[in-house]
Formats: sequence, C-alpha cells, structure tokens
Amino acid sequence: MVYPIARHTLFPFIRFFIKKTVGIENTPPQGPYIIACKHYASLDGVFIASVLIPYLNQKIYYVANVAQWGWFWEKVVSEQWGGCIPFYKDNPKICLDIADDYIKRGRIVGIFP
Repeated sequence: MVYPIARHTLFPFIRFFIKKTVGIENTPPQGPYIIACKHYASLDGVFIASVLIPYLNQKIYYVANVAQWGWFWEKVVSEQWGGCIPFYKDNPKICLDIADDYIKRGRIVGIFP
C-alpha cells in the first residue's frame, strides 16, 4: 500500500531535488540481485528507491533493523506495506531466509551493511 502511493507521489518529489545520478546505467534492469549501499542517513533507502524504481520498474525490498521500529504502526508500515525485511539481532537467520526467498523469486534486495 505504501509503495504504490510513494511511487507516484513521494519518489517524483524527491527526484526533483536530486541534481545528478551517476552510474544508474550499470544497474541491471531486472533482478535478482542485491544492492549493497553505505548508510549515511535513515532515509537512504527512500532516496535510492526514488532514483532506481523508475529505471527498474521493480520494487526494492530492504533489510531493516526491527530495533528501529519503536511503535507497532512502524512495524506494520515498514514490513507489511513497505516491503522491508525484518532483521532481528538475536535471530538473523529469519532475515537471511526471507531475503533468500526474494532473490529466488527474482526480486531486488537492498542492504546497508
């Protein structure tokens, strides 16, 4: 639910402020693959998605630390509607299994190691 709305409202708005994108042509147009990025800010995933999604025409599923989700609604929005893959520090295998499933289905997974 969040993704279709953001794709047509938030992402174009953010792209308006991004002056230059370098190297997007090196990104394969179809999955499966993993996007590994250096983390500078909490909105990095949104910035990357706003630039890549029009080019890829495919949703990016990001690994997200559940410790950052303080409220129940943040979990619902991030995991269910936003397509985030939950990372549990005490059980990282769950995250790896979900990410592996997305890769096997031809999806794109984003991580911030």
